[in-house]
Amino acid sequence: MISDISNRLDAFVERTGQITSWLILILVLMVAGDVLFRYFFHISSIAEQELQWHILAAIAMFGSAFTFQQGEHVRVDLFYNHYSKKVKLYMDILVPILIIIPFSIFIIYLSSEYVMQSYNTGEISPDPGGFTL
Repeated sequence: MISDISNRLDAFVERTGQITSWLILILVLMVAGDVLFRYFFHISSIAEQELQWHILAAIAMFGSAFTFQQGEHVRVDLFYNHYSKKVKLYMDILVPILIIIPFSIFIIYLSSEYVMQSYNTGEISPDPGGFTL
């Protein structure tokens, strides 16, 4: 039962990582296109630039789970590489439980009121021509 749930979560995170990699390509193409249009044709879109910010946020959020799953996340490898396999295993288990999950819950707690307020008031970009949903 738990193994099945774990396998499904792993597959979900892996699929999310694959989708995120395509988002990176899309973002690079959008930024390059924006630069080309701005400097060669003197055309720029505030909405497109704001969409780029949203895509970057999605890349950071979804890509971080995949990066962590693959063991490629940022950590102090200077110390980590010298630990035994047993210590590395404990660290890989304890760091998410003691640091990442509580920090994520804290951020969700702090931001939820602002997110709901923004959603309930139908907040949109204050910039003329900005991105709207």
